[in-house]
Amino acid sequence: MNLSTYFRTISFTVGGLFSFLIIVSIVLTGFYTDYRHHQFGVSLADSFEKKSGIAAVDRSSHYLEDASIAVELIETQISFQPEYLNEPEKLLELMTIVLRTHPNLYSVYIGMNDGSFHQARRGSDAEHVIWRQIQNNTQTIHHLFSGKKDQEPANYDPRLRPWYTGGVQAESLFWTEAYIFDSVSALGITASLPVKNGDELIGVIGADITLQDLGVFLSKERLGPDSRTMIVNKEGAILAHPNEDVFFEQEKLIIPHLERVESIEFFDSLKDHQERSLSTTDEGNKKITRIRTELKGQEYVCIFIDFPAQIGSNWTLITYAPIRYFIGPIGEIRTVIGLIGLLVLLLALMFSSFLSRYISTPIIQLSTQASKVPSRHERRSFGVETRIIEVRKLSDALQRMQEGEEKLLEVTSAISAEIQLVPLLKKVMEAVTEILDADRSTLFLYDNKTQELWSQVAEGVGSKEIRFSCDAGIAGHVFMTGNIINIKDAYRDKRFNTEVDKATGYRTKSILCMQIINKSGVSLGVVQVLNKREGPFTEVDEMRLSAFSAQVAIAIENAQLFKDTVTMKNYNEAVLESMHNGLLTTDENGVVLKTNSGAEEIFSPVFGAEKLVQKSIFELFTEKNGWISEQTKRVLEHGGNDETLDAVVVFINAKGEEEELSINLSIQELVSDEQERIGCILLFEDISREKRIRSTMAQYLNKDLTDKLLEEGSQRLGGTTQKASVLFSDIRSFTTFTERNGPQETVQMLNHYFTEMYDQIIGNDGILDKYIGDAIMAVFGTPFVGPQDADNAVQAGIDMIQALKHFNESREKEGLEIIDIGIGINTGEVVSGNIGSDKRMDFTVIGDGVNLAARLEGATKSYSTPILISRGTKDALTKSFMLREVDFLQVKGKTEPVSIFEVVNALPEQEQKSIMQTLENHNRALEKYRMKDWEEAKTFFKEQLKLHPADRIAAMYLLRVEYFMEHPPPDNWNGVWVMKNK
Repeated sequence: MNLSTYFRTISFTVGGLFSFLIIVSIVLTGFYTDYRHHQFGVSLADSFEKKSGIAAVDRSSHYLEDASIAVELIETQISFQPEYLNEPEKLLELMTIVLRTHPNLYSVYIGMNDGSFHQARRGSDAEHVIWRQIQNNTQTIHHLFSGKKDQEPANYDPRLRPWYTGGVQAESLFWTEAYIFDSVSALGITASLPVKNGDELIGVIGADITLQDLGVFLSKERLGPDSRTMIVNKEGAILAHPNEDVFFEQEKLIIPHLERVESIEFFDSLKDHQERSLSTTDEGNKKITRIRTELKGQEYVCIFIDFPAQIGSNWTLITYAPIRYFIGPIGEIRTVIGLIGLLVLLLALMFSSFLSRYISTPIIQLSTQASKVPSRHERRSFGVETRIIEVRKLSDALQRMQEGEEKLLEVTSAISAEIQLVPLLKKVMEAVTEILDADRSTLFLYDNKTQELWSQVAEGVGSKEIRFSCDAGIAGHVFMTGNIINIKDAYRDKRFNTEVDKATGYRTKSILCMQIINKSGVSLGVVQVLNKREGPFTEVDEMRLSAFSAQVAIAIENAQLFKDTVTMKNYNEAVLESMHNGLLTTDENGVVLKTNSGAEEIFSPVFGAEKLVQKSIFELFTEKNGWISEQTKRVLEHGGNDETLDAVVVFINAKGEEEELSINLSIQELVSDEQERIGCILLFEDISREKRIRSTMAQYLNKDLTDKLLEEGSQRLGGTTQKASVLFSDIRSFTTFTERNGPQETVQMLNHYFTEMYDQIIGNDGILDKYIGDAIMAVFGTPFVGPQDADNAVQAGIDMIQALKHFNESREKEGLEIIDIGIGINTGEVVSGNIGSDKRMDFTVIGDGVNLAARLEGATKSYSTPILISRGTKDALTKSFMLREVDFLQVKGKTEPVSIFEVVNALPEQEQKSIMQTLENHNRALEKYRMKDWEEAKTFFKEQLKLHPADRIAAMYLLRVEYFMEHPPPDNWNGVWVMKNK
């Protein structure tokens, strides 16, 4: 017995069930224990790291507080004794005392509002103090230890230093960002505090403190070899690290970044901590984030703790350690649980083996006999010795089934080789009659077209075809319901149709009727067996007929499949002959096996009346046409497919001259069911006529229109009214440019400029309508309307501005004059179609929608913005663009005003941010302006200019407001600005 067979035995089933239950119990127990142990370790790691991190933050904060205490102490002393400011020596002595009483400080100093500077800082050792004074651009350095004094010119103004300006702006204690102290070559920060006499600023006091001692302290906070604690700022710069080497690069002191020193996961987690917090809590005044991550195959617990605001709220302490430090010997626990489970499993297997053998032994004996092949010389014996009642019943049933099985095998082999439908039906009827020992039988097949049951072969009626409704009689009932009908006396059943007996003169007594169903569950028909010779039909007869019906269904489907295959073959050949495209099929050696009339027609100029079948592709296509042979050879050797578009076949015409035939060629490999390469198929499409049409249409239509119109028909070029987006662009001061640069440079510039702009329009599904001098007109939505025409037009305008930027940069590098453009976009109803004379026509658009786009382009000069769009375009947008309402404008030539909008996306990035940040103020200013509330409008526009000094539109409105304040508009004025020029 092989392994796969054993897996299906009772022994394996019983033993496997016991084993499965034991294994599940062991696995669940182990999993739960492991899970709880792991959860406890994670909780312990979270708690320990959090407490350790908070302690580190508190100690670091305490370390840094020396600086804040020092400046507050000096500020308090000066406030009580202002004479310190007039006695520099006394002031320096005060700072020296502060420096010596706070050992963590590096230096303390004060910068006066007149530019003078007084500092006390440490020398080469902790007790050595150096005084530094700067007055009137002269620096004096006094070494207190040696008494040495040095003077030298100094260009140092404390009022320009970040600690000074930050303290003045904060008007309270201020902490600088970490930076490198030049005098001591160390990383540190400064705490500063302004000194005032009433509201008058006297100066700013500063205290420097280095951060290198924090790194020494953090190195002592390690939880293990793979754990670490560090301090970073919000940009990810490392301020304190246990490894001092990270602060040096080629022996130069630097401020390293977290990404360079640690894994990128820490930097990403820091950003999450700052922006959205994965698992963040506020404990006291500390914001704490806990995460778990996997690094180098180990699971880590990471803690992020923000420093309190008193010493700079943008500092974060990061500490991480592997969870394995806190979990302990989990591997040993798993091993013990596994060994206990294995012992229990072995005991269960021993018991299950005994029980399964007692049950399976007699069943194995029966299965052994049942697996033997029936033979005429030796009959199988199914008798077994067993006390199990169910097994004894099974033995008797198998003995009875053996006889019917042998007969069924004999008759099914007789129908398996028949594929013709009518002879097959005759053999089926004979076989059914023999298997069930009946008088006659009939097979009714279902006709889907007429919804009838029919039979051309029915024993006792010759070759006469019988047809009736698929729901009539007993056969119809079985077909419709799928039930098996076994009738002992047909004439007592109301469903029996006596008309058949009357027509044939036959007397029906017993009936067995059953559906024939294919493997997909679809009913093919009904088999009906009449008059069993010895008594009525039994359940065993039903089982035999059911088994035989399955074989019959396969045989019928095979016969119908053969018939359908022949029909499909004839159909395919008819399709191939009806194709205009030429088709050649070859064998694996490139010999033509079949062609269609399309191929003969296409190649009649090339080969004349010569037949292509049984000719080699490599002989038919040579010299200038040899590329066809090469591509065919490549497909035959390497498989796949090959396609060549717009290729040429050269042939000699009747005049002896060379002519060309334009074709598209597609070559596809042919493979057998075993995926072996057996040849290829070549499909030729004659495109000579299409190329002539394209050449003609190209005289007045661009390539995009030509391609699509060839697909949908030239009727699309008729005059129609439709919604479209029109874009106008124009070069600023083009006449002046021409006068300065001359015709040759002007033409060269325009060619390069038009090329760049064309790419942006076409790249956004637009159509370049025309060039008008230095202007460009483009249309989005004709002749084919799309759902995003307005979006494409606006995006094209933005891309044109970006392309112009690169265009100008290139010209500047070459020392050439740069240009500027304006763009106007409107979306609305336009008239599109062929417009022109009989000899010259253009497909274009006209109408008020086009004119408004041109006016908006001109308005960009007045509003000093690169792109203006109309309300129609804004309402048609489906994508999100940054827009700002500019005005309610009545352009020249129109009576109805229109709201116009500035496309902020087209402005420089910094200006975009400023405009969007002040958008609400702008809208309020515009509202007050239209309400004629001039004072409020003036206030808001001034505020707009204060927030965004480069806002030219706000400056324009401020002039308008001042004008209207002196020359008020009429009472019925509704905010419309009339544009006097184009």
